Amino acid sequence: MEKKLYIAIGKNNEIRSTLFWAYNNFLNGKTNLTICLIHVHVPTQIRCSPRKDFPASVMAIREVEDKLYKELERQEVENMLDKYVQIIISFQVPSEKIYIEKESVADGILELISQLGIQKLVMGAGANSRFVGSSTKPASRKSNYVLQHAPDFCHIFFVSEARLIYASFKSLELTCLYGITNILTGYKIDIEEGFFG
Repeated sequence: MEKKLYIAIGKNNEIRSTLFWAYNNFLNGKTNLTICLIHVHVPTQIRCSPRKDFPASVMAIREVEDKLYKELERQEVENMLDKYVQIIISFQVPSEKIYIEKESVADGILELISQLGIQKLVMGAGANSRFVGSSTKPASRKSNYVLQHAPDFCHIFFVSEARLIYASFKSLELTCLYGITNILTGYKIDIEEGFFG
């Protein structure tokens, strides 16, 4: 059975540090693991209310513009994912990319967890996480929502600035504060042997 590590990719600047954290903690020297980048795209809602005095041709043009704009957004997502796939290729690790469109990023991540049976997920802890060094949970509402609603079979690693902030393993939950990232070094061996076995 193919072993996969899923990494949730957003549109923030912490993607590279999240990828490098995953590499250093799960992949370093391993070639039997596939990295799957997942992204939930929330399409821009273009609200153009039809007016009675607009001719049908103007409304048709607006619909075409809306479709073109949404296609441009999709292409930007593809380009972003391709850029990060190139980083993974530099790790000499197989990779995949998966993205869906959803109104909520958190709901999209939960849908992918269920549909794909994701057992190992790395995701950002949220932009505020670096400011709450003593927090025992990720700072963002999205991260906490995913944490609260993810199935028990999904182990989630929340990362901020290339540091593990919080990890959830079924009923066991680990918190790793800034500067204490080596606390999981001994546990990493258990992860390598049993977690991906």
